[in-house]
Formats: sequence, structure tokens, C-alpha cells
Amino acid sequence: MGNKGKKINLEEDKNNLEKDIYIGQLGLFHKDAVIIGEDYATEPSFKLKNVNTYDYLLYKYKISPRNLNINEDEIQIITILKIINIFMNL
Repeated sequence: MGNKGKKINLEEDKNNLEKDIYIGQLGLFHKDAVIIGEDYATEPSFKLKNVNTYDYLLYKYKISPRNLNINEDEIQIITILKIINIFMNL
């Protein structure tokens, strides 16, 4: 199933066209794993925040919500984190 441990961060590289591969993909969210398209992460943690739609999209992606047909004043952003704790290297 995809690249184990691959970090998916659409905010990190705004000009990266590879982010388009996630549009229309199914996402499965569970406390033990996350799957988006063919990529997955185990033992994720989630951070949720409500943001002003116009401000967020304009600042992060330089696009107006109207261009995306989004009419809501606020949207919810889900950040998926994966922390790898190394106990010991031998």
C-alpha cells in the first residue's frame, strides 16, 4: 500500500503539482492508521482547527475560496502527524 512512512504535507511545497494526485482520493481515518489514496501512516495523531476560509486559502495557497466553489466562512483543517520514537540504534 504505497510508501510507508511517506510524509504528506500539502502546505510544505505549494508549487508541487504532485499534491494534485490526492484530489478525489478516498481517505480512511482511524486512531491506529490513516490511508489517503495509496499512502498511509500508522499510529497517527490528529490536530483539528477551524479557520477563516478566505484568509487560510489566500495565505497558504494564494487562491480565493470562490475559485474552489467554497462558500463557507470557516473550514476545518485536519493535520495528520506521525511521530517516530527511536528507542535505540544498534
